[in-house]
Amino acid sequence: MINQLTFATSLMVAGVAAYFSVIGLATIFAGSFWPVVIMAGVLEIGKLVTAGFLHLRWSDINRAMRYYLMSAVLVLMVITSLGIFGFLAKANIEQTLQGDSYSLELSIIDKRLEAKEKELGRFEERLANLDFIIDTARPEDRNYIDRRQRDERAQIAVDIDLVVADIVELNEEKMPIQREQLVQEGEIGPIKYVAEMLYGEDVAKDKLDNAARILIFFIIFAFDPLAVLLLVASLGIMARDNNNPTRTPRRYQEMSGTGAVPTAFPVYEGFIHSNKDYSRTGRIKVRIPALEDYQRSEDTKGEEPTETGSTGQGKHFVDVRWMSPFFGYTDYDRAPNGDPTTYQGTVKSYGMWMVPPDKGAPVIVLFIGGNTNDGIAIGSPVGNQNHAVPGIGANYAYPDKEIAAVTERSPADQNADKKVRPEHMLNKFLDFQGLAMDGIRGQSTSSTKRETPSRVFGILSPGQHQFVMDDGILTDNGETTED
Repeated sequence: MINQLTFATSLMVAGVAAYFSVIGLATIFAGSFWPVVIMAGVLEIGKLVTAGFLHLRWSDINRAMRYYLMSAVLVLMVITSLGIFGFLAKANIEQTLQGDSYSLELSIIDKRLEAKEKELGRFEERLANLDFIIDTARPEDRNYIDRRQRDERAQIAVDIDLVVADIVELNEEKMPIQREQLVQEGEIGPIKYVAEMLYGEDVAKDKLDNAARILIFFIIFAFDPLAVLLLVASLGIMARDNNNPTRTPRRYQEMSGTGAVPTAFPVYEGFIHSNKDYSRTGRIKVRIPALEDYQRSEDTKGEEPTETGSTGQGKHFVDVRWMSPFFGYTDYDRAPNGDPTTYQGTVKSYGMWMVPPDKGAPVIVLFIGGNTNDGIAIGSPVGNQNHAVPGIGANYAYPDKEIAAVTERSPADQNADKKVRPEHMLNKFLDFQGLAMDGIRGQSTSSTKRETPSRVFGILSPGQHQFVMDDGILTDNGETTED
């Protein structure tokens, strides 16, 4: 699911980046809009295809072609970034020019208002002069002067009304422009805050363009590279999944019809249910906790357990092959007409066979192709406590105690620091001869718990038969080989 989501996201990011880039390049070369749109669109598609091809077929193309295509992708990414820069810069410039046009209109209206206010002041000054003449005249002349000023005063009143009406009209013209200017200032508010953060409040108003350019650079350096890298990563994962059918739902459906259980992961930890190989084919039965949705039913007659799933979807215990450290067959082609009654005509097996772990032992199981009908137990991890694997370690603190090699499941001794002497026929012989405590001729001090890291190599059977190669104690200069 995450692979498809990553691929879809990469296509969306790449598509948006391509749109911004194409429009931006067409804006830069406005004289040939549609030719530039076609050219830039084709280059964007070519860039994405080339990036995916390089990632998936890097080792299949020669060095010169590889470096040319890589350089072409990088150049096209730069061109895409320039187109995005052109698109965003154009938007910022249009916003700035819109604000400048509002300021220009308001400045013109303000000058007209200033002229009208001066005209109104002149009329008011003339009225003040007429009033002064009346106030300073002789009482007997005031009626005469008033009659002479009546027409002039009426005209001044009319002129004042006209000027006031013009002032009101100009103020009404300013209101929508101021409203648009406030909206525009609100739109550039984030840029203003960025400018204040970068340059301080005192000069932020004069640094809006610089702040916008910095933001644009951050966007272009993250936009297209993110799209290309997401596309390359998602294509790589999808190609790997297609080459590994165990990760595809279709493969799961194909296997479900064969009685196999599709697994989402190829490796599991399991526990031996039975190491009895009834078919003599090197197979054991393993219980895997991660597949606990399978049910078990066993035959109570003491024969081979029958394993059926109550849901019909699989088995509780999985039959797997026990992987020997080394195993092989002679060449079948050298005995094409093989006669099983003759030595030469028989295909012979050879190698090393180790006893499979007993019931309850942990094992690591992998499923070829995710098919539980084709599982292999590749080994059993070492337990926490293993006193003598291998080694017949000498013991001085407990000379009379004899036990088998201790593991974490042994009830006899849970102290990992003790070097207990295991029960072994060789130990009895050495003890009878009085050599049990002889560090030279007696039993060895070899043990995987003697030092860390261990310098003991060997093989230990369930019956405590062992083959030991001891490189010696680190504090001793001697290098010994013992068996």
